[in-house]
Amino acid sequence: MTKRRLRMPVLTVCLLACVAGTAFAAVTAAAPPGEPTIPGVGYAAKGVGAPYLPTKGSPRRLSGFGVGPLGGTLQAKAIVAGTKAGKAAGKKITKPLGLKVGYLDIIGGIESADRADNSMRNAFQHLGAKWIYCDGAGNPTKWVSCGQSLIAQGANVIALTGIDPSTIPAVVTAAKAKHIPIVDCCGTVGPGFAAQFAPDESYNGQVLTAYLKAKLASQPGTQDILAIDYPAPWATQRTDQLKAAVNKDPHLKIALSATTDPTNLVAGTQKQVSDELTADPNLKAIWVSFDTVGQVAGQVVQSKFAGKTFPNKPLVVTFHADPSTQPLLASHAIDAVVDSNYDTTAWEVANAVAEKFARKTPFPAYTVKASYPGLGNPLAYQIVTGANLPPKGTYVRPPVDAVSYFIAKWKTEGFGK
Repeated sequence: MTKRRLRMPVLTVCLLACVAGTAFAAVTAAAPPGEPTIPGVGYAAKGVGAPYLPTKGSPRRLSGFGVGPLGGTLQAKAIVAGTKAGKAAGKKITKPLGLKVGYLDIIGGIESADRADNSMRNAFQHLGAKWIYCDGAGNPTKWVSCGQSLIAQGANVIALTGIDPSTIPAVVTAAKAKHIPIVDCCGTVGPGFAAQFAPDESYNGQVLTAYLKAKLASQPGTQDILAIDYPAPWATQRTDQLKAAVNKDPHLKIALSATTDPTNLVAGTQKQVSDELTADPNLKAIWVSFDTVGQVAGQVVQSKFAGKTFPNKPLVVTFHADPSTQPLLASHAIDAVVDSNYDTTAWEVANAVAEKFARKTPFPAYTVKASYPGLGNPLAYQIVTGANLPPKGTYVRPPVDAVSYFIAKWKTEGFGK
């Protein structure tokens, strides 16, 4: 774990205007009582959820599952639109794709990583693909050995989430030599892969920054913030938005900027947060760019400020209303998250792979805002607090049913189950 102390004065964050071309997919509900209204930013609708995907066929027990078909009117509309898109794609495919997909997991057992894994596996199962799994365990050395193993096992596609090409150059080179595309979902990475479909992490960061600023605005004096980042582009892009805002707003100060050790997520974060709470009794907020680390930070704060809520304890904000985060939101250990249905991008990746192998359609350029006929951009960005949680056993509901759309599209095209 590395850290550095910063004394940074800083500016008002801009939301929609700062993200050219980003369409906020649904302003789903007004701010819950006691929460700030932020122009252009939506809160998730209370009591509305999205079901989990099945885990049948998974090589191990999962803690995250991915959003499944939504049912009802949203599913019916998606099936109609997907069927139409499948017909428009061209001549029906009768030859099976015969894909062997090797999945290089960034760190197995973490909810967000498992959610991406299960979504990708479900998507490729609908394409009839054989699934080969290797757990990278959060270790770049293991990522390389996993990638090499998947290539040796005959994978003709390598899929992953959030692992930057710069960390596995040997795998990238070996895959290119054998004409094996590497495709990324669910988290932004640098150039070097065949395709990337991911959420707009800069926008994610802007939304959470706007919430943090609105909550701290009513508090007197300079507001000290502990910012905990994760060493990956999808995380640093989020935290960069906080830093940009703090640099322009004299009311805010990043008292400590730290980077999580991926191999020591729990104990390392516990010490990090505890030490800073002791060193800075005036700490007003904790920003965490990675959901699992955010859960740990929230639990530490809750243990030290039992029974208290903001502003009588530091505000804790992070990302994703995953299953284990929801109880922490309900108990105010975590005050708010920005939730995006990032697992939807796994289905987008599978769709691009299917079109590449079935129709020789070139992979698109890296994107955080793909759009589809009859569906539009399937990604949404919503604030979730303890006051607007989805029902237990569900995720926050996105505005469209991308899962049903792609399943219907592939069936119509002839290569989907």
